[in-house]
Amino acid sequence: MVKDRLHPPFGISSKKKEQEFFRIFREEPLSHTCYLHWYLAQTPRLVTYNFTLNPLDYIFHYENKYHLSSERIWPLMKKIRWFKTNSVLIFNDSSMWPSIQERFENFRSLETNEETNTFNTYITFQLSTETFNPGWSDLNSVIRFPNDRIKIPKRYRHLEGGIGYGYLKGNEIVSFAAAPHILQSKTHSFAIIRGIETKILERKQGYSHKTLTKLCQEILIDNLITTIYLWVENSNKVAIKLYKKLGFVEDSKIYATYCDRKSG
Repeated sequence: MVKDRLHPPFGISSKKKEQEFFRIFREEPLSHTCYLHWYLAQTPRLVTYNFTLNPLDYIFHYENKYHLSSERIWPLMKKIRWFKTNSVLIFNDSSMWPSIQERFENFRSLETNEETNTFNTYITFQLSTETFNPGWSDLNSVIRFPNDRIKIPKRYRHLEGGIGYGYLKGNEIVSFAAAPHILQSKTHSFAIIRGIETKILERKQGYSHKTLTKLCQEILIDNLITTIYLWVENSNKVAIKLYKKLGFVEDSKIYATYCDRKSG
């Protein structure tokens, strides 16, 4: 790690311990840590991190998100002030929930942004050329962004920067999917798909299937990316059925909640 690219961990002066931390971190399931790897590689100045003497116990902070590895990281909260209001906590083990409740409040759902007092359970999926099942050949109405004729809808502007596709019906985009996070390096080759959405009145007509087919084709076949990852809410059975139809394989589960840190 280049020292000026990341904030140094609190209380850790040994470069050897830092190297050991990142060595073990790289061995964790990529379906869980794909976002972290992308940010570390692409926009390292947006990332802060801290870890205990055990390299498996860490906190990563990027944007308003905090990736927590275990309950043993809580003593670090007394030494750092990253956690703020309107934060997203991401954790690998659901048994952390009681201790999270002790330290945070105002829990909301990431999917609906409603008060829920609980957390979201996500299934992580991955897709490769070996499992990819396109299913569609007629993809003429699926357009790529940026596009000279049609502007990307405002609600998807935060997903610009990678590859995005939309299903065009008339002059309107009724279905959209994007891969804003793509990493092709000596050690990693993956893309993360986000922002998959079809207008309510346009659903069950295959638009999402076609849009995702085109997007996955460009990522895997044209760009030769090895793996595509996505996270989907456990309760979204319709989406899960679609992803499996495309060839996505269920990998594991991860948990997240939108909340505020308790004062004091």
